[in-house]
Amino acid sequence: MDIGRLNRRVVIQQRTTTPDALNQPLDQWTDFATVWADVRFKTGLQSIVGELASAEQDGVECSVRIRYRSDITAAMRIVDGAAIYDIKQVLPNIGAKDYVDLVCIAGVSNG
Repeated sequence: MDIGRLNRRVVIQQRTTTPDALNQPLDQWTDFATVWADVRFKTGLQSIVGELASAEQDGVECSVRIRYRSDITAAMRIVDGAAIYDIKQVLPNIGAKDYVDLVCIAGVSNG
């Protein structure tokens, strides 16, 4: 893996439940880890082909590559500045254990 491509600092968040002042459960996103990442979007042609192949548009797809970790799940999300990406799939490089690709969607639920 070319670590020089990991040029964006992103925050991985997980959903947690904590009691509020009235002891009622409150769902919120909390920071899980801050990592260096390579955020990649589809090219224009790939986006067009994907839209033609799929009847529904789920938002903007991207791939986020980070150093290998085994504790990331699809229930988490990524925050990159003002952009929020829902993690749809976690694809680790199991052989070399040097990176994990996170297949993400922006602009769908964000929370």
